[in-house]
Amino acid sequence: MKKIGVIIVIVLALTGGAFGIWSAVVAKKKSDDIVSKLKEVNEDLASYNDSIDVERTGASLAVNYPAIDLYNQIVLLIDSLKAQYAPMSDEPHRVKPPQSMERDIKRLAKYIQQVNKVEWDMVDSKIPDTISYWENPAAFNADKWYADFFRDQYKVQSITYLDYLKNQAVARMHVR
Repeated sequence: MKKIGVIIVIVLALTGGAFGIWSAVVAKKKSDDIVSKLKEVNEDLASYNDSIDVERTGASLAVNYPAIDLYNQIVLLIDSLKAQYAPMSDEPHRVKPPQSMERDIKRLAKYIQQVNKVEWDMVDSKIPDTISYWENPAAFNADKWYADFFRDQYKVQSITYLDYLKNQAVARMHVR
């Protein structure tokens, strides 16, 4: 009888040990699953917070520096105009931009004047003087500007001037 009791105790001890090992493995697996889910949630929260910070920063910049929006419009419009110039002939002769480009170029002049006005209105000791796109802003004439820099001009000359305007706009955006 003593042998049966010892055998039962050994079987129970082995069963208990096996159950303990099995429950430790299951607990470890569940723990790893929970940790991985927490890491995913943490990454989601981090990316969400980053996007909120970007939105807040962008909104703050737009409120504090409305000229940045105008500079962005200028840069995008210049890129569009350069893309419209691309298919035109590279031969050394003067080109007359189509009517749609003329409207876009005059819209560019309007944006430039708007950004100059916004910056002039915002001028304080922290903001340097505005870019001088025209010698006398009071005498600015979009038709004359268009004629001087785009109508019947060489393609390379007009693109170079657009590059200059874009560089000025990008530089002014990063002065902030």
